[in-house]
Amino acid sequence: DRGLAYITGRTDWRELFDAVVVSADKPNFYRSNRPFRRITESTWAVVDAFHRGEVYQGGNLLDFSRFTGCQRVMYIGDHVFSDLEEPNIQQGWRTGAIIRELQTEIQIRNTPSYRQTLSWLLHLENLIRQAQTANMEQRTPELQHLLDSWRNERRNIRRELKIVFNRQFGSVFRTHHNPTWFANKIKRTCEEWDA
Repeated sequence: DRGLAYITGRTDWRELFDAVVVSADKPNFYRSNRPFRRITESTWAVVDAFHRGEVYQGGNLLDFSRFTGCQRVMYIGDHVFSDLEEPNIQQGWRTGAIIRELQTEIQIRNTPSYRQTLSWLLHLENLIRQAQTANMEQRTPELQHLLDSWRNERRNIRRELKIVFNRQFGSVFRTHHNPTWFANKIKRTCEEWDA
């Protein structure tokens, strides 16, 4: 209630929606025949229709579809499988993702220190690449020592850029140059929607 009142700027935010369902208990919502309960009632009286302004708890997908007749549903969640994929696959719903980590990651990536360190890392990797492509005749012990020094510096910078997000795991979205499994999953899900 507080969250939606804050987001919408309205205390009567329930009137903005045809149906509001909480505590759906995914993935059971998609697979069970559990009835809906009106949140304001203390009994499990049978709910056979939705009424604007009411909030419902539990329920199941078949009853939801029958009560609303909706073909277009906005579904918001924070779990890749049960909130993004399953509603899309089962009913063709469009879904929205709540990715709490995104705001923090964007803030960190936009700091001058992060941008400067990343810029130096990219420059350093270019130097390493150029040195590695040198002919074998040009590989002097000095060049090899410099190359080893750059590789060591690159390892330290990568560690530094990782721990600003999370000391143990780094960024939720990137591992060095590569997207993480989570980032790839979000991207693939979004591409499937656009197809």
